[in-house]
Amino acid sequence: GLPAAAVLPIMLALRAEVARCADANAATSWSTRAGLTRTSLRRRVDELAALVDREALLEAVRDGVCEAVDLATPLEDASFYEGVAVQPGHVPAGLTVPRPDVVDAVLAGLDRTGACLVAGPSGAGKSAVAWMTAYVSRHVLWYRVRRLREQDVHLLLRLADAAGASVATPVGFVVDGVGVGALEAWDVLRRET
Repeated sequence: GLPAAAVLPIMLALRAEVARCADANAATSWSTRAGLTRTSLRRRVDELAALVDREALLEAVRDGVCEAVDLATPLEDASFYEGVAVQPGHVPAGLTVPRPDVVDAVLAGLDRTGACLVAGPSGAGKSAVAWMTAYVSRHVLWYRVRRLREQDVHLLLRLADAAGASVATPVGFVVDGVGVGALEAWDVLRRET
């Protein structure tokens, strides 16, 4: 039940326990060997997990600033082509029109600068491009930012840290509607990340 970054120190501690036993067993007999039991491992995990403030790490999710994006569950929508706000589930449902050139450009921008702003007039498909980009890069742990204010930025950064954000395990935030009052906060988020 811990975020990824909180699990890493526990994993390293367990690895150290295994290494300690392996070292001890290098020069001992079978009858005096060192070993680990499920109980001792569980006790060590519980001791270390108790040191983690889960609520603080996940405050952005708890307070409604963002939510993990579900890119696996199709969202069937009979009125989709009548003009609706594109949601993540519309992509796996096959409702969005593929735009691989634009998605590739967004991915290239993300690789180059770590952030990308999709701009265009209302109804041009900006949200669709953002969600299609997230869909093709599902190796990233994507969060949908529901509320972006300057005071929320540190919560998002703490969440990314808790999720173990790194080059190998990227974490991304989709802010749909940056131009609707969140420009200053977007700048702060971009600068801080």
